[in-house]
Amino acid sequence: MEPADMARTVDLVQSVKTGNTRAFWDLMSIYEAMIYRFCYRKLLVKEAAEDAAKEAFIKAFEKIRTLKDDAKFKPWLFTIARNICIDELKRGNKFVDLPEDDALDAIPNGKANPERALEEKQKMRAEEMVMDQVGKLSEKYKDVLFLVHYEGVSYEEASQVLNVPIGTVRSRLSRGLDALRSRLHYLSEMA
Repeated sequence: MEPADMARTVDLVQSVKTGNTRAFWDLMSIYEAMIYRFCYRKLLVKEAAEDAAKEAFIKAFEKIRTLKDDAKFKPWLFTIARNICIDELKRGNKFVDLPEDDALDAIPNGKANPERALEEKQKMRAEEMVMDQVGKLSEKYKDVLFLVHYEGVSYEEASQVLNVPIGTVRSRLSRGLDALRSRLHYLSEMA
């Protein structure tokens, strides 16, 4: 996180703590997409991810006065979201995500573009295959990959979210990427 972004976050957190609810809406606008993506990658279902992200923000709003270091709002919020997702997965709820036909997005100006639609569909399949393989990794590797690789949080922030040393974050990221490479290589050999 850039120093200016960090300063803005700290200012907003302090403002929320003094009762400014509008400042919390600003915090939500900054972190909403990140938290949703993180929840989606954990739960793999759009509606469940939306619910988990909303619940994370509600809990953050309710508990923000307990945050001791305002500069650690981002990892604190990711920790809340992670715990909500873990609880949801422990409950054993089986979600079914209905496929969406994003090929329509590849039709500019109302005119069909079959080459672009095919490219988009192939890209989506590749992304789905990678995410499917990431989903099969153990939780400790999956969490680090989602946080560091997909959400771009720093190693320090990831260590705070996961409550492990930075060295553990680095080794889990390395091992997780190695395991993912092996899985994808195996799949490409099978094709």
